[in-house]
Amino acid sequence: AGPHEMATAGGVRLRVDRARLLWFEPGLAVCRALGADPWATLASGSLLAAFDPVHAAGAAEALAARGHAVAAIGTAEVGHGVNDTSDRSIPLPSRDEVSRLLGS
Repeated sequence: AGPHEMATAGGVRLRVDRARLLWFEPGLAVCRALGADPWATLASGSLLAAFDPVHAAGAAEALAARGHAVAAIGTAEVGHGVNDTSDRSIPLPSRDEVSRLLGS
């Protein structure tokens, strides 16, 4: 839901490059084992940040220099919602997968 929250708060559409996401591999393994959608799973410990393009590279370098894994995963543009680079919608999850699995 994080990208949707950012898009709504900023009044923009986010275009996300799915291939650039830095997935936590053990988390993906758990999702695969439980049949959970990683796009709809709570991402505690992650940070989404938006920077003016003029400052984005410097911000990423500063975070990386402090030992954080960093990736530029998308851009903001006029519109609303969250889409990938092929203009496919990345839907807002109706429920977090962890809640779904624990509620079963």
